[in-house]
Amino acid sequence: MSTTHRRTARPLALVLTAALALGTAGCEPSPPSPPSSSTSTASPPRVPDAGAGPERSTSSPTAPAEAPSTAGLPLAVHDAVIGALLPGPDTVPTHAGLLEQDLPLYARRGGDPVAVLPARNFLREPTVVSAVQQAGAWTLVLTPARRVLPSAAGPEGAPAQTAAWVRSVDLPPLRRTTATITVHVAHQTLTITTPDGTSRHEVGVGQDATPTPTDVSGYLQARYTDPAQALAPGAIQLTSLHATTTDEPYLGSDGGLIGIHASPDPRGRSSHGCIRAAADVLERVDALPLGTPVVVLP
Repeated sequence: MSTTHRRTARPLALVLTAALALGTAGCEPSPPSPPSSSTSTASPPRVPDAGAGPERSTSSPTAPAEAPSTAGLPLAVHDAVIGALLPGPDTVPTHAGLLEQDLPLYARRGGDPVAVLPARNFLREPTVVSAVQQAGAWTLVLTPARRVLPSAAGPEGAPAQTAAWVRSVDLPPLRRTTATITVHVAHQTLTITTPDGTSRHEVGVGQDATPTPTDVSGYLQARYTDPAQALAPGAIQLTSLHATTTDEPYLGSDGGLIGIHASPDPRGRSSHGCIRAAADVLERVDALPLGTPVVVLP
């Protein structure tokens, strides 16, 4: 990803009906490293009704008429730490799309941009954007970056998920998400819900020292196959969530991402924070579109 070449954001229609890996946070090899430059809540995330869209605010601040310059702003990529980002909300994202241009991110509606979500991810593929809430000319989206490292977070802890406001006109067309992945850490289960039904599967979760973050929702942001992958076959499913207690649980350089990956023995509290699943379960996850919400409950 080039930090020197930026394309000026151009208006695009926002379609809203109503308003790592095996080694990520911790298991095996890290994903290819892009240029470098979670929030746990007191109650579980709210899963909206199937027909609900992003909630509309009664306040609708006017977006600036022209896109501001984003030169010199940090890139909100998986291994970035950007203190100006917002903690992720306790609401599950409902819409997703693929970026066609760099997306300026704002800490507050009507302010100046604080970061940029690049149009291409570390795989040089279109970046997924995941929308939570629309408030007039502004939309709250989730980001794949961190707000603070666990080692510097203090007693409040590090958020597992971050968010930012964007101008709605800067977004690509978004589709409503129709599937959800729900992980219950205490039960060590992963549930896939689609319009065709629900399936529940046994999985492995984080150890006590490197726990899987809970009370948080993110999204599937990328998937790739690692030739160095030794434990089990299948694509590594990268979520937007990060480890909350350790900067790099697997002592890698992936930003402590939480991934969903295959394992020959996907049981118990055995990982560095990732979700370990059987090969057939991973195939089901692999069939879901990127942008699918991932909800992790205690």
